[in-house]
Amino acid sequence: MSTPLVVTRHFARDRGNNPASTLAAAGAAQRVDAQIAISHYVSRAIAGTSFVIHPGVDSTSTTRTAGERDRVVLLAQRLELEKESDVAVRSFARSGVADNGWRLHVAGDGAERPRLTALAHQLGIGESTCFLGHRSDVASLMERASVLLAPCSIEGLGLTVLESMASALPVLAVGAGGHLETVGSVADAALHPPGDVERAADLLVRLTSDAFLRDAYAARLQRAQRARFTPAHQARETASVYAAVV
Repeated sequence: MSTPLVVTRHFARDRGNNPASTLAAAGAAQRVDAQIAISHYVSRAIAGTSFVIHPGVDSTSTTRTAGERDRVVLLAQRLELEKESDVAVRSFARSGVADNGWRLHVAGDGAERPRLTALAHQLGIGESTCFLGHRSDVASLMERASVLLAPCSIEGLGLTVLESMASALPVLAVGAGGHLETVGSVADAALHPPGDVERAADLLVRLTSDAFLRDAYAARLQRAQRARFTPAHQARETASVYAAVV
C-alpha cells in the first residue's frame, strides 16, 4: 500500500509556469490523495477539489492601545512588483497624514525598492518615509505602529496580516484575495478596491484621525484571529484531512 500524499496550495494559480513544468505538475497531481488550500480564494483558483484550512498564528496576550503606539503607518512585505507596494506609497502620500506628523515605515526589500524610494520623493513624502530594509523584528515594529497597509490583491492569505490582527494592529487592506477572509471577516473592515488609491487614502485619514476607532477596529480583528486563525485550529483541521486519506 502506498503512502498517502497530501499537498498544501499557497498560491492562487495552477502549478507550472512553462510546458515542461506544467506536464510534470499534471503527472504529480495524479498521485495526490488530497490537497489543502490556505484560503477559499486559492481553492477557487486551483484545479481539483481542495480542503480549505486557514493558517494560524500565535495569539498575543499583551497588546498596546492606540494611545501607546507611534504615529507610524507600516508596510511589511517583499518589495516585488506583484506585491503592489506602490499603492501603499501613493495612498500614504494622497492622504496627507504626513502633514500631521505621521510617517510611513517600509519593512522589506526587493527589486522594487529603488523605484519606490524614487516614488516617495516624487510624491513629496521622501522625508516622511523610512525604508527599513529586511527586518527580523517585524513583530516589534507591529507593536509600535498604528496602522498596517496590505495592498497586494493576489495574496493567498497573508501571514503578516494575521500577525497584525493578533497584535491588535489595525489593518487597511485591499478588498481582494485572501484579505477578504481575514480582515474582511470583521464588521466595518477597512478595505479598498484594488488599486484605488483615493479610497485607501480616505480610509487612512479616517483611521489616523480617530484613536477610539483604531482601538475598536483592532479589537475586532484580534477577536477574529483568536477565534479562527490559531495554530490549534489549523492543526485540528489538518489532522482531519490526513485521517480521511489514511
